[in-house]
Amino acid sequence: MGERHDLGLEPAGWAAPGFGPDGWRPVRVRERDGTPLVADPGPPVRVTQEIAPRSIASDDSGRHIVDFGQNLTGWVRGPRMSRRLSSASARESTSSPAPR
Repeated sequence: MGERHDLGLEPAGWAAPGFGPDGWRPVRVRERDGTPLVADPGPPVRVTQEIAPRSIASDDSGRHIVDFGQNLTGWVRGPRMSRRLSSASARESTSSPAPR
């Protein structure tokens, strides 16, 4: 479970205004069935609370392990998140390694 996205693989400047399409693959159109696309009938997504981590540990390779002490969904932000961040991954876990 989770997602891994290596921002180091993105072309330099890809998110900046005026970035050209050179090097991008064209869009592929595929067939689909006739099922109508509809909006999710649930309530809109809103921030309901902000949760601070219970602990932050580092492993031997320098990766940071952040334990929020509960399962959650949402967005993660932090003081070390910047353009220098070359990759990030998140995964759920019901048990965490002991902090070192």
